[in-house]
Amino acid sequence: MQLKGKTTGITGGTRGIGYGITEGFNAEGAKVMVGGRSQDKDERALAEMSAGDSAHFIAMDAQNQSDFETFVDEATERLGQVDILVNNAGGSSGFAPIATMSNEASTSSLERKMLAQGKKLVSKDPSYYFDLTVLLR
Repeated sequence: MQLKGKTTGITGGTRGIGYGITEGFNAEGAKVMVGGRSQDKDERALAEMSAGDSAHFIAMDAQNQSDFETFVDEATERLGQVDILVNNAGGSSGFAPIATMSNEASTSSLERKMLAQGKKLVSKDPSYYFDLTVLLR
């Protein structure tokens, strides 16, 4: 995958699968805007990747529409446009196998994904929109 010259917004991009996505996109030459909830931890993760000026962080909660819109606006301002948006933010208020998860926990988990999808895409080419909830089915 050659991403030189592409710009990417990644929610939840500094831990777990998101860390790998951010690291991989950065290694392939993409400029990356990462959104996450913990500024200290997330900025440390970008430093560990040695991303330098090719990666930026903004504190945000992907469940909050205003935060998500600010994330996209900031990415557009810093990077010029967003070619690829990876909706990776996730989590739950109660981790458990899905069959035993409480209604509250499963609703929270779904909202983290659903509320961040398709809010305000700025890509000129919609084929670059990736949603991991679809890719991982």
